[in-house]
Amino acid sequence: MGGEGAQLVHEGLRLLSVALTAGIVLGWASNRLRIPDIVLYLVGGMLLGQSGFGWLAVPANSAINQFILTFGAAVILFDGGLATKLKILQRVWLTVALLVTAGVLVTALAVAGTVSALMGVSFVSALLVGSVIASTDPAALIPIFRKVKIKPQLAQTVVSESAFNDAVAAMLVSVVVGVAAGGAFSIGGAAGGFLRLAGLGLVVGAVFGLLAAVLLGHRSRHVVRDYEAVTAIALVVSAYVLSEAVGGSGFMAVFTAGLMVGNAPIFGMRFEKTGWRRLELFVEHLGLKMRMLIFLLLGSQVDLGQVLQYGWRAWAVIAVFILVGRPLAVLVSALPDRRAGWRNNEVVFLMWTRETGVIPAALAGMIAGQGLPEAPLVSAVTFLAILVTLLIQATSTPWAAKRLGVLVRSEETLPSRGGRRG
Repeated sequence: MGGEGAQLVHEGLRLLSVALTAGIVLGWASNRLRIPDIVLYLVGGMLLGQSGFGWLAVPANSAINQFILTFGAAVILFDGGLATKLKILQRVWLTVALLVTAGVLVTALAVAGTVSALMGVSFVSALLVGSVIASTDPAALIPIFRKVKIKPQLAQTVVSESAFNDAVAAMLVSVVVGVAAGGAFSIGGAAGGFLRLAGLGLVVGAVFGLLAAVLLGHRSRHVVRDYEAVTAIALVVSAYVLSEAVGGSGFMAVFTAGLMVGNAPIFGMRFEKTGWRRLELFVEHLGLKMRMLIFLLLGSQVDLGQVLQYGWRAWAVIAVFILVGRPLAVLVSALPDRRAGWRNNEVVFLMWTRETGVIPAALAGMIAGQGLPEAPLVSAVTFLAILVTLLIQATSTPWAAKRLGVLVRSEETLPSRGGRRG
């Protein structure tokens, strides 16, 4: 290996060592302090990155940064698909469907209008900011709902929304990025692009998901027995790559694939308990590592000078985001669903529960890597949205659930993933 190649390998290993060591320490600290780990990853990344000691310096436009963000987001979306239970969604499917479509759009538009008015940027640029932070975070919500005993219908609605809307928001960002990069904008063109991304992603993801379900879960065809982890990696990568190659959304493809695998019993295929447990643990642990790396990288690339540059205007955007955008999104989604029978206290809980996390962080990093002029604004607002929603809303979820009366007995809580095993 040449001198330059050896130096690159050495630098890559050094950065990985710094990131993993910091992640372990910060993960331990989050358990001791009872603070969401991704908050500490963000702050730790800032201390280690360009705003601090400079030990973790990974350029936003570097290949390694883009790989970690893209692959990490894909793994987390696959995990979100695995955690989504179609049977429980039968009663609340309309609410979830509206939250991940109309809700995402309402949130993005509310933020975009505020950004455009306060920051003096074009509406397309402002819409890019709104689109990036429009989704909620399954990586933050699922651990919370495993500890806090929320009514099953309400918990599954929030978790399913977070899993679905990540893929929807990612596709919305793809459309807006195309316009921001110089493409002509039209409602028909944007809708057509969105439907193409979603449709092709759904088809590719369904095909790969069904194939994986057959290989992993059919009792007469244990072709990949003992290779569940390798199959999961191959599934995520292949679904993403093929969907992108044919013009679809890679993120929608991997989420759909996870959804098909996670609901394999509906299609008459059941996993052996040991095989399912291996798959579950591998995806969960890989998702944890990728979440750690994504937030450390995002924090290391935050320019505090840019965040401070927007001052009170950025905080005003976040206030509208939480206090106006989310309540409007819930109202337009929950009120039309008479079948779900939502009570006022449950609607208020839905309004308050909207943590921002991994996918917005990854999308902000990808935009920075593409060198778009809106990247500094997107990064600053995304950083504040993640920090505020996790510090305030995530940590107050148990208190809010108790005050609003949506807690139930342990046997009525959100079913574990084990319910999908054969």
